[in-house]
Amino acid sequence: MGDEYAYETSADATAMDPLGAKMQRARVVDATRLRGRVLWFDARKNYGGIQPYEALPPEVGETARWHLFVHGNDLVEPGGQPPQSGDEVEFCRGACPRGRAKAARVVVTAAAMSAAP
Repeated sequence: MGDEYAYETSADATAMDPLGAKMQRARVVDATRLRGRVLWFDARKNYGGIQPYEALPPEVGETARWHLFVHGNDLVEPGGQPPQSGDEVEFCRGACPRGRAKAARVVVTAAAMSAAP
């Protein structure tokens, strides 16, 4: 994969969503694919949290990260079914335009087992 998801180089990185807000994808900091699970994802607000299976290296002045923010714009298959709590995902370590750590290039690899009715 190229850097089509990095916000500096993406042609649609500053496109507008239907409500008029800027849609920016995360800048990829480390292209190494990591695995984890979705802690929660609010489809209405289009963001959530991911828990990596291994702690990420700490940024300067902080402890190791055990969860990451994820925005719907960073899902590789946007417009599809939003991730559910417990889904397994692969992602790259990224940063938002403000420099804060977040997940980038997120792909759902396995759906969570749902409880039978």
